[in-house]
Amino acid sequence: MKDLLPIFEFHFSKEDALENHIEGLLFAKFSLNTYKSAWKRQWHFNDCLLNEVSKLGECFSKEQLSSRVCILKGIALLKTIYADIGSRFMSDCDLLVDPQDLATVKKVLLSRGFTIQKTSKWFANEFKIEFTKNTEAVEINVEVHTKLLYHHDFQKWNRVKLDEYYDTLSDEDHFLYLCSHLAFSHTFLKLFWLFDIYFLHIENTKLNYSNLYSRAKELKVVNSLKMVSYCLNKFFKTQINFQFSTIIYSYLFTHITLWKVHQSGLRYFLIKHLSKDSLFLSLKYDLFWALNKLKERSS
Repeated sequence: MKDLLPIFEFHFSKEDALENHIEGLLFAKFSLNTYKSAWKRQWHFNDCLLNEVSKLGECFSKEQLSSRVCILKGIALLKTIYADIGSRFMSDCDLLVDPQDLATVKKVLLSRGFTIQKTSKWFANEFKIEFTKNTEAVEINVEVHTKLLYHHDFQKWNRVKLDEYYDTLSDEDHFLYLCSHLAFSHTFLKLFWLFDIYFLHIENTKLNYSNLYSRAKELKVVNSLKMVSYCLNKFFKTQINFQFSTIIYSYLFTHITLWKVHQSGLRYFLIKHLSKDSLFLSLKYDLFWALNKLKERSS
């Protein structure tokens, strides 16, 4: 595997593969038979999830919505870049909806047997509602978003038709959202999200990286794009030509950073803050995160 991608130069364990959600990927894409049983379980789950998403789409199509429901991340990628549906880890489905349509979307989900999950709310996730449904086969979870990042409204994102029932983000916006979700929102928490971006890069040859950089400026996710691009170049042999803070990034991003999901310390702190495009965004996130933690402890 060392001859394939530099990311595999790390001697990862089965626990590393499990925690990074790449077991099915390792079997389907890289022929590691050790993970065949995990791939089978994931294939079954994803098949059930896709069936439910299709039924929901049919229900949404019968409603008078202001905008078509937009699917993104894993559930959209299963319909585009992952031909083998067992290769991509899934635990839920992400829907982006127009705030004007939230009540209708909620009504449809409840009519399909979903219930609303009670979760702690604060400014960085107050635009998300989590639904769950137990079937005979699997538990299905759906996250409904009216925003994708806390500093952008629904209308900021460019959307295109994906299939009969759903839209998805445009190629450039989806790429940038995946970068910001990995870096800005989750501080490179799980490796499978980086594989998503890598496969999107190699499958979508029409991506214009000059336009991508300009769009990243508009969305204020340039640092996320740079960080992810650096990691793709270093660990996946891509050749994305952006200017990087090479000295800083070479310190921040190592095999340990990407493979070990329980990160802390200086590297984690720096990635968390340098992935934001402004000090204001970074400090705002810290402040409200701290306030939410204090609220949780006092309740």
